[in-house]
Amino acid sequence: MRSYTATTVPTQFVEANGIHFAYRRWGRRSGLPLVFNQHFTGNLDNWDPAVLDGLAKEREVIIFNNAGVASSAGEGLAGAKCSPKGNHPRFRESFRNCGVGD
Repeated sequence: MRSYTATTVPTQFVEANGIHFAYRRWGRRSGLPLVFNQHFTGNLDNWDPAVLDGLAKEREVIIFNNAGVASSAGEGLAGAKCSPKGNHPRFRESFRNCGVGD
């Protein structure tokens, strides 16, 4: 299995509810992954690679572009209501589609 870093991991895409999300996923696959939600208009490249790679030594790391940001399609989340679980349903659906449970 290839060992990726924050700067070498390829960008992948997943579709959920008609939205094409860009994400990157790497690190040690054990337990629950660490999913990082970027600020409103931040994108995949706004994270500090040294921090993410440090975390990826022990856990799987997933970063993504919000809907309507950078390489993700769709409208942004301005005015969207959150689900009772605290995560927007489009995010949860996109994680399920790339193999991460609810």
